[in-house]
Amino acid sequence: MKSNYYGQNFTSTDAVVEKLAPYLLNNPELHWAVLLDSAFDYESGAKPDVVGNQVNCYSGLDDLDDLAPVAPCLYPIDATPGGRLVCEKLLEHASGRPMLSIVASLKPLAALVETWAPLHWLYAIEPGDKQRFALRFADTRTLPLLPEFLPPSDWQALRGPLAFWFVVDRAGALMALPAAPDGTQASKRIAVDAKTLGKMVDRAMPDTLLQQMVERAFDHIDPQQPRLEVFKWMQDANALATENRISNMEDLGALAYCALLSDGAALKHGAVLELLRQKAYAPGGLDDALAALKMPSL
Repeated sequence: MKSNYYGQNFTSTDAVVEKLAPYLLNNPELHWAVLLDSAFDYESGAKPDVVGNQVNCYSGLDDLDDLAPVAPCLYPIDATPGGRLVCEKLLEHASGRPMLSIVASLKPLAALVETWAPLHWLYAIEPGDKQRFALRFADTRTLPLLPEFLPPSDWQALRGPLAFWFVVDRAGALMALPAAPDGTQASKRIAVDAKTLGKMVDRAMPDTLLQQMVERAFDHIDPQQPRLEVFKWMQDANALATENRISNMEDLGALAYCALLSDGAALKHGAVLELLRQKAYAPGGLDDALAALKMPSL
């Protein structure tokens, strides 16, 4: 489905469950849960087919309660057959969508939600800047970037209450997220400077380009093509745009479209590279300039 196309392969459910099982069995004292970003289900109204009580991470919070229908939600799991079944159903429900991770909390889930309550916002660190942005850390396009971009104290605020945090990565496999360095003190809220925020936005650009292509040219996306490979074409297009100092969104989209139609090959074609090097087009005119090359793959 068009609305469910993301730069992520379908989940290898059996492999994920097999890898996760020893952690569940060997750590029964921890409070295990699947963390699901329900925003991905909001438009379709889809709900996971699981039995049991979920914990909504926004419900009851003064500044987020209205967003409870699109909140991160925790679904308890354990090593029992019933717990395994819940995990399998959620993995299948989220397959191919960047919305699922698995946490092992050191304290009950209700207490974890309380600890996380002030961490759903990303604040500007500059004095006098009152801006804040929703931090959708349950979105697994964002989540693996946080240990890299956040100060250790901010990552500790999120990761510290957990013994383990696993994410289903873009390959559809289980990946462990690192803990903050030993001795790191957790901050009370998450704040970054403008430069870091800009880097986070830049890193998210391939996903933005992919969603543009889904809207513009979904019929040109081969459903048999691994989604991760299509996403890598968007990464390559964005890297080439950065190399050639292209920031106009229309031109970025044109380069991504060129990559999509050629299975990535056009990004290495001499005529394209020369066009970009010479900047032989007006801003916003790259689409027409690429079409004028009349390459067979386009």
